[in-house]
Amino acid sequence: RELEKLDIHWKTIGLNGIISESVPNENGVYIISGELPKKLSGLEDFNFYTPLYVGQSSKLRDRFLAHCKGKTGSATLSECWNTSTLKFKFGTINKKVDKRDISILTNDIEALLIKAFGPISNKRNQLLSHEKYGKD
Repeated sequence: RELEKLDIHWKTIGLNGIISESVPNENGVYIISGELPKKLSGLEDFNFYTPLYVGQSSKLRDRFLAHCKGKTGSATLSECWNTSTLKFKFGTINKKVDKRDISILTNDIEALLIKAFGPISNKRNQLLSHEKYGKD
């Protein structure tokens, strides 16, 4: 329901710094995904993108470039995944949909995505605001 309220228009690009202008330097959330790290015999059609990392930033382009340079919590992705297949799916969040301020709303969306996908590279156990502070 949270995502429906926001009506986020997701965009996907390759994780390559050359195309950083495609990412607005605005507040939002993102998912880095990749194909299987190697081809598995007999599973040639088993070609899907696995969510590997979920994040948020008040400046998506800056965070995108940091990921491209391996200067973030997702740095281990480049060690074991084919970096040429990594995808950066992002959506901006610039409007309030309830009484939460934008930073708390963005944190909550990130937490929901982590709970939904359980990415293997997220080390922080992100909580929703009502889990941290109680219901109001």
